Amino acid sequence: MADYNGQNARSVLQSPSVKHAFSLSIFEQNLYWVDWENRHVEWCHKFSGSNRTHKVFWHNAYPKALKVMHPALQWSDPNMTAIYDFCLQKCSNLCLLSPIRARNLKQPYVCKCAENFKKVGQYNCVPDCKPTEFTCTKTYKCLPFWWMCDGQDDCGDGGQDEMYFARDACPAYPCKTSGQMRCSDGKNCIDPAKICDGKSDCVDGSDEGLVLRHIVNCKTYQCYAGQFKCQNSSRCIESKLRCDGRHDCPNGEDEIGCLQTVCPPNFHKCAGSRPHCVPTTFICDQQPDCLDGSDEPKNGGGEAYQIFPCFSSSYPAKRQCLSSQFRCSFDGKCIPKEWTCDKEKDCADGSDENACQNQGCCG
Repeated sequence: MADYNGQNARSVLQSPSVKHAFSLSIFEQNLYWVDWENRHVEWCHKFSGSNRTHKVFWHNAYPKALKVMHPALQWSDPNMTAIYDFCLQKCSNLCLLSPIRARNLKQPYVCKCAENFKKVGQYNCVPDCKPTEFTCTKTYKCLPFWWMCDGQDDCGDGGQDEMYFARDACPAYPCKTSGQMRCSDGKNCIDPAKICDGKSDCVDGSDEGLVLRHIVNCKTYQCYAGQFKCQNSSRCIESKLRCDGRHDCPNGEDEIGCLQTVCPPNFHKCAGSRPHCVPTTFICDQQPDCLDGSDEPKNGGGEAYQIFPCFSSSYPAKRQCLSSQFRCSFDGKCIPKEWTCDKEKDCADGSDENACQNQGCCG
């Protein structure tokens, strides 16, 4: 920690248990941070580092932002108290102020529904979970069916999804990590992204609805986040395969309606008769990923060359990376800067992990 001008630098907390502090925030006397490796939200006294506490744990997410929300930070107006009280009595979920131009009406507020809820009438909200999700009746959370009986209270109500941890209510969880789907044989586990992908990853085919169709029915199954559903075959494919110039769905519906390929940020558009997108980190990595090889241009032509001029591996010093990338010392490969000092060697020579400061310090 330091003053705004960079002076008076000092360590607040130094401990081997602080693995990868990320996204700091300060409120009153406490310093808050997210630890990517421990997957905790933690806090301690902002000057002494004492009273270190952690309470929030993520199973599969790596949160990148942290914001403290507290009544002391919220705007208040004593004239709105009566409206606020009446609002709470009416709305079953969220109660928000109406736009300024509508506040002269009899109802200066509006009832809204949070994520995973749908509105019924003017004031009420009910859970709107997917057919393949489990609804927590007390906390109204929508959980993937494979989170049931995984040994963790995901509902946050004492364990409804774990049968409240009653003895022998749930079978033993065989998966090495949480968030995996247990095959119906009770022995094997698969990544949920493999559910209804057209291939039987479970020995008994339960991930493709070949058994226990009431649990996995690929016709009604809504694909995992980041996937596209092939309508005619009920198969789930990766979203990046949509409009990539190849038929990944059996009937080719993933290539229907692709008038123009528009690549998202940090992706490169491959040229040729079948345009598709590849991450910019694939450019100049000495391995062609585009069908036309435009991600490895060496002749000085084309859009990719103007942005990422690639040279032969004997001239790695001339390779240029974006300001948001790190250039590996050995072969000049460009990798995201976020991959540096993450305790994983992404460069062949490990140069992305050299000269890293002690990650066990927070301050």
